[in-house]
Amino acid sequence: MFVLTLACFAVISTALALLVFNVTTHADGSYYITAICVNTWYRPSLQARPYLWVVIAILIVSYLAWRIRRFRASRNRPLEPQEYPYWFPVVGHTLSMMWNPQRLVDRARVYFGDTRKPFTISAMGHRFHFITNPKDVSEVYRKSNALTHDIFLSDLMTQFNISRTTRHFVFLQPDSSGRGPQLVTPNPSFKSLARLTVDMFREQLAPGPKLHRLGEITMASLEPLTRWATMKSQWYTIREEDDYRDISLLRWCQEVMLKTANRTFFGKALDRVAPKIMNHFLRFDELSYCALFQFPHCLSKLLGMTDAQDAMTADLFRYFNLPLVERSDRNWLIDQQEAEFINLGLDTKEIAKLVAMIFWVINTNAYKLLFWMVCNLLLDSILRQHVTAELRSCFDENGNLDVDALTGRDMSAMPFTNALWHETLRVTNSASSARYVATSTSVGGLHLRKGDRVIVPYRQLHYNSQVFGPSAFEFNFKQWLETDDLDRNPSYRPFGGGLWLCPGRFLAKQEICMAIAYLLYRYDVELTPFDCHGSSAQDKSQNFQQAMPRMDESSPGIGVVSAVKGDDYTIRLKKRDQD
Repeated sequence: MFVLTLACFAVISTALALLVFNVTTHADGSYYITAICVNTWYRPSLQARPYLWVVIAILIVSYLAWRIRRFRASRNRPLEPQEYPYWFPVVGHTLSMMWNPQRLVDRARVYFGDTRKPFTISAMGHRFHFITNPKDVSEVYRKSNALTHDIFLSDLMTQFNISRTTRHFVFLQPDSSGRGPQLVTPNPSFKSLARLTVDMFREQLAPGPKLHRLGEITMASLEPLTRWATMKSQWYTIREEDDYRDISLLRWCQEVMLKTANRTFFGKALDRVAPKIMNHFLRFDELSYCALFQFPHCLSKLLGMTDAQDAMTADLFRYFNLPLVERSDRNWLIDQQEAEFINLGLDTKEIAKLVAMIFWVINTNAYKLLFWMVCNLLLDSILRQHVTAELRSCFDENGNLDVDALTGRDMSAMPFTNALWHETLRVTNSASSARYVATSTSVGGLHLRKGDRVIVPYRQLHYNSQVFGPSAFEFNFKQWLETDDLDRNPSYRPFGGGLWLCPGRFLAKQEICMAIAYLLYRYDVELTPFDCHGSSAQDKSQNFQQAMPRMDESSPGIGVVSAVKGDDYTIRLKKRDQD
């Protein structure tokens, strides 16, 4: 479909390019406009074959008739979502969707008067119904049978080169009579492995003994990475002196979060057999929009995503080829997933591909969210002062961190840290939730046809001025201190909702707050008088200040938005006596 769309766009563009407007000026200053061919060798053909003008006229009339019929008809169907007009048949809004989907949705919402009613955007050969009203979003989550997520997950699995047979087994619902393939994990509701995997994540990552144990493992992995003696990695260190170190904030977040997650879920063996998996993952993560938009293999290969994906999968293949005894410290979740895959008869290559998807989900958001939280701290001295005091209070006199203090919904003892968490999530979340209309249904009182797609763009909810005020596009942590239960507002959906509500939200909050806690407890943190490119006060002026990194809203992801490539903060760490 992607190739067909580009081909149609090329044909239409070429046809239009054959005609240009020629302006001829008379002596009296008047002028007239005629349509001529760009290439003069077409002119004799038109003169010799006047019927070609008839063909051109028919094409123009047909195009105008199509456009009027397409979008006038949409207005005449008041019980269906209105369609956002476009110029090129078949192509639709494909290029705008690929170039900057957030801006496209903004334009469409404003075009329809910002009524928050569902509207339709045609792109990539599909009709996408965008849901931006919080009440309608709740309705989408309730209709889990009519609006299913499985087809999008299956399409994504295809982008990871997972075989058709494997996809069939992953979505196969076991027979309630006990006949046929059954799963290893207790499955009283006879869910497919895809659905049961979400339950596994919830069991492992929901508040309770397992999350507490996982938090201790996470702390044991993260704490050594924040010590003065070990914080000298070439990946992020820019300058090292006796009393301070200058580091790249983004790269520090990448290394700390990725290494911590890898050791927490896979144990120490993954770093040993795949020392470059972080580099391979970051390259894939940067280009993962190719998978989300289902680029053809040749284009993904040209852009470099396929090579990065293959390298990451090869790293995991080497890991799963190790004897179990050499990776006995792996997480319960990874152990259960491997057992289920083996039970389905999958070989190590297929297992590595499936776990590569899990690896992506585990790692894609934490380092970005940590980066933006620290950026926001550095910009507001009052917020930094309060958060520093709150997080330092979580350490005892021996420097031991209380893990449980970093988990929980309200964190009543740390209101500023909680406000920083929620506001950063609100502003930087660029994810969308996708559903396939399995059976015709209605949302917001409007009919959705079977076969169409439903998209819930969380950015549209989080920037809702009716909920978050006229300055909803700006970072404003104070609203979380002034408004009770704002995190329960249906317009705040940083982790999705319904059956696919992100089960990793508690662990994410725990490990990110843990990283910030160690950073602020052990170091005095400030922006350096120069940036990562070497620009300094001497280069410009005595009032030089690093520019706030920009959000790259043109690249879609499955969660927190990335920084524009090249944007970063260089921070200076000065050791405190507590370390």
